[in-house]
Amino acid sequence: MGKNIKPILARLEQELSNGNVVQALITLEPTDLQSLLLHVFEECGKKVVPSTLLRAAQSNRFVCIAPLDQRAVLAFDCAAYDSAPCTYRGIELSPVTPLGTNSSLTNVNQKNVLSTIRNTEVVADPTTALALYCALERKRQRTLGKTRDRVQICSSHRMLRTQVFEESLEFTPHFRAFAMAVAGKDEGSEVFETDCLLEHIRTYLKLMVMLPSKFEARETTVALSHIGITEKMIKRLGLDRQVLGSRTDDTDFEPFNSTSFTSWTTSLGCLPQGEAHDLGIETEVEQLKRIGDGIIPRLRSEFPDVKFGFDLNRVAGIGYYQGASFKISSQNKSGERFPLADGGMSNWMQLLLNDRKERILTSGFGSELFCRKFSCAS
Repeated sequence: MGKNIKPILARLEQELSNGNVVQALITLEPTDLQSLLLHVFEECGKKVVPSTLLRAAQSNRFVCIAPLDQRAVLAFDCAAYDSAPCTYRGIELSPVTPLGTNSSLTNVNQKNVLSTIRNTEVVADPTTALALYCALERKRQRTLGKTRDRVQICSSHRMLRTQVFEESLEFTPHFRAFAMAVAGKDEGSEVFETDCLLEHIRTYLKLMVMLPSKFEARETTVALSHIGITEKMIKRLGLDRQVLGSRTDDTDFEPFNSTSFTSWTTSLGCLPQGEAHDLGIETEVEQLKRIGDGIIPRLRSEFPDVKFGFDLNRVAGIGYYQGASFKISSQNKSGERFPLADGGMSNWMQLLLNDRKERILTSGFGSELFCRKFSCAS
């Protein structure tokens, strides 16, 4: 036993006198807990032999290879970087981020993230990892007096999540996505939101046009939403957040069916006059309309085959996004519709930098999902 472990064990044994093992471990300093666990896993590692290692490789779902050809993903990545604006710097993320990255910035439970014994966690969402880098860059810009500059970055990254899904859903524990992030100062009049949403949506639509002929996506739709509307509607109607969260993939779910709000509308002007005011969401609806007016006409002229509109029933993203958001979905050759790209505004920069004027937009495109479900050969 290492000499540094003995005093840690002595303190642990003292804490264990009350019989609460979990509390005793929590009270240890993070460095002491790390040293203890490193010692434990060192001893566990000594018990591993090739035969047990092979069994683990067969049974552990976290270490199984991805069910697709890597060449297809690399081809997708090349097209994605070519589609992104040249002002976006491509970065290679670390496989891990600081412990608590997702649970502190989003509503993701720490149990759904693979935590390590070195106070880190395996990347479960590249957008939160990109947000951390954006915050560091924004701090650096402050020291240089360049607070009006935007940080623009993107990355293709494999993430891992621990929750178990039904086999019929075909979800895998680890999968790849192309993610983008832009951070900067609030510019007023939704200038930052409109510019950056336009930039991200255009990138993904351009990507789908540029992809090799061996991929096919049909009837692509872009839906703009505002999570602020959702949050206020949940409170106003007294809806159960857990129930809403469990039905985010249910395309027939209409959470606000007691109102005139629908899951799809081409114009916010069709809402009954005064209803937004009565529901207390007039400000959010007007903001979403201004953003839509600044985005949709420009994109419609560039991508005439794409359907654009608004989704006022969006529940996916509550506890994650804070303002305007978007979702891009398409049908494959079998007629199945999948959400491919998703993004929105959040308060992560405000939390990380303690500045209410900071803004960030993050988004991602499911590259592995696209390669698996939209291949002409599948």
